[in-house]
Amino acid sequence: MGYLIDTDIILFSLKGDKTVNDNFRKHRLDSIFVSAITIGELTYGAEKSQQKEKNYKDVDVVKRNFVSFDISDEIMSVFGKLKAQQEKSGLVVADMDLQIAATAIYYNLTLVTNNTKHFSKIQGLKTENWKQAQPDL
Repeated sequence: MGYLIDTDIILFSLKGDKTVNDNFRKHRLDSIFVSAITIGELTYGAEKSQQKEKNYKDVDVVKRNFVSFDISDEIMSVFGKLKAQQEKSGLVVADMDLQIAATAIYYNLTLVTNNTKHFSKIQGLKTENWKQAQPDL
């Protein structure tokens, strides 16, 4: 099974959240990825923070420990379809989140996020919340 980790879960992990880190350990044999969007969000957070040096080190840790998917033409095609579906249905999901979702859908990955309610608006997206305890594998 493969997973795409949303930025919020990365932040919980970096802050030492026990449940999130336990779930990373439980899934250590699975394929786990991040999106280039997550790297951008983490970099943005580091740049505007009061602890730039520490937070940039955290960004480097994420870059070293996870394969990051670039935003490709194919992913952007999925994004465009999702955005059009969202507009037709009157639902709004921020473009960055929609690009992360498009990445998960394109690669047939489960998106791991604490914001499952927000992402549940996206048709065809599988989600899990590692902020909550997961059953033993």
